[in-house]
Amino acid sequence: MNMKKFYLVVWIGGLLHIQNKSATAQCFPTIYIDGNELVVGTSDIYGINLPYWLREGQSLAIGSGVKSISVIEFTPTSTNDLEFSQVRNVTNASSTPAVVPAGKVWKIESVAKDINDLISSTSFTFNTPGTSNFQPPCTGFFKIQVWGGGGGGGGSYGSTYASAGYEGGGGGGGGYAEGVYYLNKNLSYTVSVGAGGAGGTATSTSASPGSPGGMSSFGLGSVLIISASGGGGGGVGINCCSVGSGGVGGTGFGQINVAGQTGFSGDGTNASRGGNAGQTLNTGSTAQTCPGGNGVAPGGGGAGGYSFVATCNGGNGAPGRVVISSVVR
Repeated sequence: MNMKKFYLVVWIGGLLHIQNKSATAQCFPTIYIDGNELVVGTSDIYGINLPYWLREGQSLAIGSGVKSISVIEFTPTSTNDLEFSQVRNVTNASSTPAVVPAGKVWKIESVAKDINDLISSTSFTFNTPGTSNFQPPCTGFFKIQVWGGGGGGGGSYGSTYASAGYEGGGGGGGGYAEGVYYLNKNLSYTVSVGAGGAGGTATSTSASPGSPGGMSSFGLGSVLIISASGGGGGGVGINCCSVGSGGVGGTGFGQINVAGQTGFSGDGTNASRGGNAGQTLNTGSTAQTCPGGNGVAPGGGGAGGYSFVATCNGGNGAPGRVVISSVVR
């Protein structure tokens, strides 16, 4: 079948809006007024609606996702009327912003979008633990989702074989947070993905608890915008006496927050499973193995060590995740 793209051109509040029906517009267009970048077509604190008036001495330039700005120039008269002067078209042809001449006022009438700039699949996923930089492809509103790393399962040990196991506790699931934030394409943001916690180790005479998962976050410089903490590590199981406690689930710091699931304590028959990450199902490990099963990304907790054998290490927690996707406001 021969698929064809088609476009719809409409006027919305003075904005020339061009839609490619086979794709979705990702960011609003922006313009610069007096050096400040503003979103066109929104009435919130980061934008303006058209038409918009400028007085003499103010400057105007195009921003991201804009081909040109249509401006009507007027001359104020002595009777406080406006006399039409000319129509101007502001583009990127000049390296310096256009300035309203003395004795004139400008009415920003419409903005023509740049389809190639605004229509794209704009989604970015960060899975690898560590810190990296992110520069938005355009200025606009982005949905940010973060999952903290899962906690490691606790190790278990014992000197005798038992008819019932005494498992290490399952690691807690990483927390989850999401929100919609205004990002500037001229700024570099910091993305951090939390590592999964290591499973606890065991010998014939001792064992260690699982390590907590790392925090995932998104911020600007030293300012933290959104984050999710990692799940806690599972406790130690002793094959004579006690099961390990489950690690506490992580928490979120954003506009929407979902706590990770607390890891399970052993029940004497089955391995203590890890907790699910917040907003995520089936990421905590349920594997009844030795060592305990590893959690599943993003942010699943590792299972505790399964002590039907003398020693057993806990499973590792899964790393967290950060997803950034642009939205239309």
